[in-house]
Amino acid sequence: MGLAFPLQLASQLLLDILVSYRFLVLPASLACAGRLVNILFVLFFHARLGVVSVAAGLACGSAAQLACNVWLLFRVVGWRLAWRTEIGSPVWRNLGWAEFGNVVAAAAGYFPVYLFSGIGSGWLTALTYAQRLNGVPTELVTQQVSAAVAVQLNELAAAKRRDDLFRAYERACRLAVAALCPLAALLALLAPDAVDTLFGYGKFQGAPAARTASMFAILAFGIPLWAIMLFNARFLVACQAIRYGVLWQTVSAGMNILAVAAGVRFLGPLGYPVAWVAYIALYTLSITCLSPRRFPGLPSWSIWRRYAATTAGSLGLAWAVHRLRAGPLAGWAPWAGGAACLAVFLLLAGLWYALCPPDRMARDETLAILRSLSGRWLPLRRGGAA
Repeated sequence: MGLAFPLQLASQLLLDILVSYRFLVLPASLACAGRLVNILFVLFFHARLGVVSVAAGLACGSAAQLACNVWLLFRVVGWRLAWRTEIGSPVWRNLGWAEFGNVVAAAAGYFPVYLFSGIGSGWLTALTYAQRLNGVPTELVTQQVSAAVAVQLNELAAAKRRDDLFRAYERACRLAVAALCPLAALLALLAPDAVDTLFGYGKFQGAPAARTASMFAILAFGIPLWAIMLFNARFLVACQAIRYGVLWQTVSAGMNILAVAAGVRFLGPLGYPVAWVAYIALYTLSITCLSPRRFPGLPSWSIWRRYAATTAGSLGLAWAVHRLRAGPLAGWAPWAGGAACLAVFLLLAGLWYALCPPDRMARDETLAILRSLSGRWLPLRRGGAA
């Protein structure tokens, strides 16, 4: 692990530079390749190396990512090894504030581990599994989209196109709400089936699986809120409001600790996911509604109106499908019942967005994106057919 850590840091630094050159698909692609190398190492060398195979796979995957990044920078971007950049005092101040915010966020992140260490066995494992499941949509969708949005926000801020910057921020938030609110309701609905299908083997059945499913179902509702918070952070970075953002990050850490402590104190282990979602909602609502004081004209209420409408409609769909799962589909296997619920939910959500969408702008933007993507392939297929 000691070798993998510096390789990961160097690879991530070069990857961020490549993203600034609009290599927007690269983060997800390299992440998948690195994890594939890690899995292969565990499969082929676990008998000989044991747990060391995990660290060796991580180091090799990071080294491969680093080599790919270096090759792209030199052969595609055209880098030259000549250090001519002078780092001024504003950059060092921003780095100092950013590192302070990271330290505070890390301390707040370890607080749940401290709380759960004194609770009965199994709850910390259930929380870890639930957080891993909950982090998949954020890692695969939110973070990748936010990297592309950050490039656009940085360009607009550098060009001092204030109105376009505000519109791009609002558009990103509303598209995220339109996509992630139904996804959050769907994940909460399918949490028991997903946990049983993925982890329901060996001793991880019964109470452990039920604990994980309950925590995952609650944590899922924080996915769209986390996306709004991430886009707001990208906006602040684009505007070079680092100190302002770090102050809010410090407030966020304090709110997180207080909310989690109160939730676990009064509601027990399940109070953690409830408190975490409540903290994310309160913090995101606060920063988005107070940021217009520093950036006059920044939209906030238009985002939250759509969030409320989309969340309410998504919960209604999830409740209707849940009644179906508890009735006619009650005796089905977890994977079969989950697949049926998924199909019904997607059908109802498609009809809802087609006939009476909660955000017409987000729907039209999504259709425009799909048309642009399909337009790249349909002419080729027609040409091939001709």
